[in-house]
Amino acid sequence: MQEHQIHIRNVIMWVLGMALCPLGVTLSARAGFGVSMIEAPVYVTYLRVSQSVPKFTFGMAEYIVQALVLILLCVLIRKFKARYLLSFGTAVIFGIILDAWRNVIGTEVYEKTGMRIFACAASIVIVSFAIACFFRTDLPQEVWELFVKEYSDNKNKKITKVKWIYDLSSLTVGIILMLILLHKFEWTAIGVGTIITTIVNAPLIGLFGKLIDKVWKDKEGVRTPQTEFEERRALEEAAKRKEEEDEE
Repeated sequence: MQEHQIHIRNVIMWVLGMALCPLGVTLSARAGFGVSMIEAPVYVTYLRVSQSVPKFTFGMAEYIVQALVLILLCVLIRKFKARYLLSFGTAVIFGIILDAWRNVIGTEVYEKTGMRIFACAASIVIVSFAIACFFRTDLPQEVWELFVKEYSDNKNKKITKVKWIYDLSSLTVGIILMLILLHKFEWTAIGVGTIITTIVNAPLIGLFGKLIDKVWKDKEGVRTPQTEFEERRALEEAAKRKEEEDEE
């Protein structure tokens, strides 16, 4: 009975993440204060291509850019695994859901400042909760998460450092693409909302994760992506402390 319950939680966490994360991304775009660092290259690509191809959607840009990131991963680690295609499949599903939410909620930036602020705040909360759900499932996730995990494992690098560099690189690529493709600084793509999201995302993900675990506890000993991440982070911190002690 317990194993079945764990399986159900695994699926529910994935479904919640896949349903809510695109909703949060949709709201961040409608807020017009800038999307997250991860989504910046995607959104800039969408803004430019849709000018020439009106039927090109945000969701299409999502899985096209993720396909390019997946190719980059395979080049960097010089390896390809069949399960990587599952992550790309997840990216396609994510893109379809993203377009569906945009059809329901709308695509234009809200006119009233109060509504824009509300949408920005709501997007941050929703995306943080969705990522906390993703951390509690081992079902295929998007290429963003796959890249960080696979690269850090293959190169034997600290996952926290790889994640930090990846996020910063995404922001840098987003800015470069914006200047090349749009020939201007587009604040609806990268703005104050991007900065706020970067600051509060991690604490909110941790908070929501604890709330989820409190409401729905796993059987002791069950490993999830989140527990693996926390274990690796603890080992990295212990290794860093040891290096500092050895230097002293």
